[in-house]
Amino acid sequence: MLEAFLKQQGEETQRGVEILHELHADDMCWEGILHTSRLSSRLTIDFLSRDRFPSNVSELVVDVQEGGSKLKFVVLSTTTVDAELFSVFASQTSAPLIVSHVNESCGALDECLHEWRDRASELGFQLMQVDERFRRLFFARKTSTRNQQQDRLKVLKRSQLPVVILHWEMGDCDHCIANPEYLQVAIRTASEHGNTVLLIGDVNNKHLEDLPSVVWFDKDEFQESSNQLASVYQHLSSNTYDYELGCMQRVMILHDLMTSLSLPCLFHIDSDVLLLVEVEELLTRWREEEAWGAWLRPQQNYEDFDWVESIASAFLTRNLIVEMKNFFLDLYTTRQGLHLLQTKITEYVVKREGVGGVCDMTAYYLFSHCTAVQDTSSQDFPLVEEVCPQPNALGRIVDLMEMAGIEDSRRLAFDLNINEASGFKMKCEDEGARRGCVKEVTLEEDGVWGWREGTGRVRFLSLHFQGSSKFWMPQVAENIGNRQRSEGRRREE
Repeated sequence: MLEAFLKQQGEETQRGVEILHELHADDMCWEGILHTSRLSSRLTIDFLSRDRFPSNVSELVVDVQEGGSKLKFVVLSTTTVDAELFSVFASQTSAPLIVSHVNESCGALDECLHEWRDRASELGFQLMQVDERFRRLFFARKTSTRNQQQDRLKVLKRSQLPVVILHWEMGDCDHCIANPEYLQVAIRTASEHGNTVLLIGDVNNKHLEDLPSVVWFDKDEFQESSNQLASVYQHLSSNTYDYELGCMQRVMILHDLMTSLSLPCLFHIDSDVLLLVEVEELLTRWREEEAWGAWLRPQQNYEDFDWVESIASAFLTRNLIVEMKNFFLDLYTTRQGLHLLQTKITEYVVKREGVGGVCDMTAYYLFSHCTAVQDTSSQDFPLVEEVCPQPNALGRIVDLMEMAGIEDSRRLAFDLNINEASGFKMKCEDEGARRGCVKEVTLEEDGVWGWREGTGRVRFLSLHFQGSSKFWMPQVAENIGNRQRSEGRRREE
C-alpha cells in the first residue's frame, strides 16, 4: 500500500523510504524528513530528535528549504504531541505526510478516522489511504476541485470514445479487492492500444491516474441514481448483497457520469478485460449502423431462463443509458418487472437448488429484449407488450460477439468469457474430463486469434478473464505486449 501511494512521488522518494525500511524494519515508528538538493540528485534524510519535540520541527523544515533543497516527504509516528506535530508540518509544507501507529488508545482505527480527516481538511490535506496493519494514514495536499476538473476535461477531449472501467472494494466479496494487479493490467493494455481510460474507483486506486492517458474519478461523485436503485433493490441472488447491488449500480453510475460530463457515448469494459483495439476505430461503424448500443449477446432460448447478456465490453450512448436507468428502476417497482424477476427465480434458481439468481446480466438481457428493435438473440422471447414494464422499441443493440472486419472480410469478436466456448475451440488441462478449459488463442503479428466452428479464424478485440482466470491475466498481457514489441522491432529492421 505504501509503495502504491508513493508512485506519484518519484523514484527518489521511493528509494528513500526503502532505505528507511532497511534502517527501521517496517514498523515506521520514527519521525523524519526526506528531501533532495536542487544542486544534486542526492536524497537526504533528516531525523527529528525525540527530546526536542516539537520545537525543532519548524526549525528543521526552514533549514531544509532555505538550504536550497526541495522537501519530498514527511513521516510522523504518533506520540502525545501527534496533533501538534501534524499541524506544524501541514502548515509549512505541501509534501505528502504519513502518520503511523495512530492513536493506539483509540481501539478500532475507524473510530479515529473522522478526527484525522477533519484535522487534515482544515489544513488543506486529504486522507488518501489507510493501512490497518500499522494503523498508518497517508495524506496529500489537496488539489483545487476546479483545477482537477479542468485537467480531467483536457484529457477527455482527446477522445471521442473514452473507455470506462469501474472498480472499487466491496466489503462482502472476497475477490473484489481494492487494488488488484489485474486492474492495472487492464488499464495499461487499453491505454497502450490508443484509448483514453476513465477509471471510476475509490481512494485505494486513485494513484492509477498517474498512468498514461488515465483520468480517475471517485465513484462517490456519481451516487444520486445509485441511491435511487438501492432504495428499491431486492436481493434475489446466491451471490453476496453488496457485490450484486454494486454490479447493478454500475449502470446508474455510468448514467450520472455521462450526464455530469456531457459524454455522448463511451465504451465500458470490466476491470478483468484486456482491450486489444482502439475503440474509436469502430465508432463510425456503429454510427452508420444507427446502433443505440452494442454489447455481448449470446444466443439462448427464453424458456431456458438463463437470461444472460453482458457489458464486459460495451458501446453505450447517452440515450441508451437514460433508458437503462429507468428500466432498472422499473424492474423493482412495477408489477411486470417484479413478475419477470420472480419468473427467473422460480424457473431457474429453484430447479438448480438455489444457485444463481437475478444479477445485472439478467437485467441487460431483459432490457435488450423489452426495448430494442431488430432483436435476434432470443427467438422465442414472449410478446413484450405482455411481459415487459413500459415496453418500447427504442433502438438497435448490436452483438459484439460476432462482427465483420473493419476493412476486409476477416471476422472480429469481443470475448464474453475466456472460460466459455461460445462456439470457439477450447484448450483444457484435462481433455478427457474437459476440466480447466479456456479458449485456445494464438498470438500473431496482427493480433490475437481464435477458431470458431462455422466461421473459422476470428480476431479477438478483447479477452475477458472472468473468475479465477483473472489472476493469470497479467502473464497473457505480457506475452501479447512482447509479441507486439518484437513485431515492431522486426518491421524497423
